[in-house]
This record gives sequence, structure tokens and C-alpha cells, in this order.
Amino acid sequence: MTCLRLETGLKMLRTLTALALASALMLCPAGTGVGTAWAAESSLPAEGPITPPVEPADTGPLIVEGKRLLAGEGIPADRTKALTLFQQAAAKGSADGRYLEARTRMENADPGVDAQALESLFALARQGHGDAAMFAAILCLQGKTGNPEHGALTPFLFNIARRAGNPDAVKLHPRLVTMLRDKGQMPPGSGTGDSIGDPIIFSEVTDHTVGVATEYEAVSILYSGGKVVSQSLVMQDDKEYDVLTIESPAGHSAVLYFSISNWYGKGPLMESVGKGK
Repeated sequence: MTCLRLETGLKMLRTLTALALASALMLCPAGTGVGTAWAAESSLPAEGPITPPVEPADTGPLIVEGKRLLAGEGIPADRTKALTLFQQAAAKGSADGRYLEARTRMENADPGVDAQALESLFALARQGHGDAAMFAAILCLQGKTGNPEHGALTPFLFNIARRAGNPDAVKLHPRLVTMLRDKGQMPPGSGTGDSIGDPIIFSEVTDHTVGVATEYEAVSILYSGGKVVSQSLVMQDDKEYDVLTIESPAGHSAVLYFSISNWYGKGPLMESVGKGK
């Protein structure tokens, strides 16, 4: 996938750090009025890698030249000509072309909102386009969609971005989770919870009742605005895992894995239940 870097250097890091802090401080409020731009539910799987849309073979040169014109790399910058090339690529079926067209139009609309471009970004995110999901997440976080309820979509869009292979999302997500723990805004432990190979482990929990409550605390931090719609126990290699599915106000799902062997079935309450008290 051709990829336009969303931010560079410290500017990008500050933006994505704000993403984690916003979630930790619950600045992405729950809500149901997400509006028509995200009205259609995503058909993406709730977990695992996402395969981005396939690019037509003949649209690459249009994308490359459009990005050169947009950045002024070796030639005079020309946003209008760049936009025309992105539109031509999009007309040939290029998801990257649609993304770059929508992004360019949204940036031109600043501080306003290009509703059609926003609709296109959300549609691409629902199809698993990582760059579109990442850019849409930043727009929702920064309140640049014209609908404050879109803030609740931020962590779910960020989830799509990293699972679809957006390099910035993949690289920064573990750092953001670590930062939340370091700041005391996430329960102590390890893991991101994105897969059973990298589950969230609570290092200071040894009691079943406390463990379950701490799981929901982690959900409220990492997916503020979402709700748990299912919870299941999974055994693998003689270890217990809790798998929670969280749903956004717009119907997109994400999954969190917790390693619970250190506290599953333990503690005074569970021991009394086991003894039939």
C-alpha cells in the first residue's frame, strides 16, 4: 500500500501521545449520535490482522506523482494538480487514491469539514484501509469532524489502523500502553491485549474478584466509549485467558485478551464458593 505519512517527528509523537492520554482521561465520551458518516456498521473481523483493499496495478504512477506534487518534491508544489491525480486513481478503483483525495480535501477544508471527504475516510476505514483509519482517528480525537460524538470512535479506528498494518499505529501502540502504565493511568502489568500472544497481564492482581474489576477498568481506558458485549474463557497451553469483545457506539468491534492464570479462581470469595459456603 502506498502510504502518506500522517505526521512527522515530534509533531506526530505529540498527536499520538494525546490519543492515549485522551482515552486514559476518558475524553472520548460514550454516545450514540455518531451521525451518518459512520452509520454503516463495519464488516471487519473483531480481531486478527486486516487485509487492506487491493490496489489496481495501473494506479501506482498516479499516486506517486500526486504525492510529489502535494509535497513539492523536486517540483513546484501544486495541491490542485495532486488532487486531480488522486481523483483519477480513485476513479480507477484505487483505495489509496480515495484516501489521498479525501485527506487532501479535509486538509483544504480546515477549519471547516468536507462532509463527503469525511464519509469517504470512514468508509475506507470500514474496509480496512489502515492509513484512512489512522487519519480518521486523529480527526475524531482532535474534534475536526464536526461531531463531538465521533470522539468515541477514536480507539476503534486506531485499532483498525494497527491491525491493517499502518506503520505508525503498529509502532506506537505498545509505547502508548506503556506510557499509560508509567503515568498510573493503566493498571500495572504488561501486554497490549491485542492478541493471545500479547495479552494484558496484571502484575499486582492475585484475587479473582479484583481481577475481573481490573479488566473492566482496562477496557474503560483503552476503549473509552465502548461497551463489553461478550466475555469468554479460553484455555491455551494449560493457561487461562479472558477474551472480551468491545463494541463502539457505531457497531465496530474490538477484542482484548487478558492472561488470568495468576488470579483466576483465587481469593477469599472464590475459595468460599468452592467450599460451598
